[in-house]
Amino acid sequence: MTKGNKNMSGVQTILGVEVDANDPYKGSVLLARKLAEMVRSDELSETVARNALLENYPGDKYAQSLDVFNRVLSGKKLPSLLLIKRPGESLLKLYWKEQKHVAVVLVMLLAFIIFKEVL
Repeated sequence: MTKGNKNMSGVQTILGVEVDANDPYKGSVLLARKLAEMVRSDELSETVARNALLENYPGDKYAQSLDVFNRVLSGKKLPSLLLIKRPGESLLKLYWKEQKHVAVVLVMLLAFIIFKEVL
């Protein structure tokens, strides 16, 4: 019923929202955010939005998109797209993506302390 149309460039249109069909996790989050905004502005019913998410992003992707959908509906802040865990990715890898600058500063500080102790 609400299955999206996928074109050759990897863009899928679902209920008028264009999402990246090549990255279903990122696409599910984008769709959930846009649909929740449409529900909040009374352009779309909540049931239709939830059904569209379920039909287009089953399984883990549905659970993730539903979490984003509920957060936007309740007005909570969304996590960075970098912090969205994909299957097989470790939490350490995700943390590294987000907090690289902190690790670099800590390594530089440690190197400075060791350098001062040696000299």
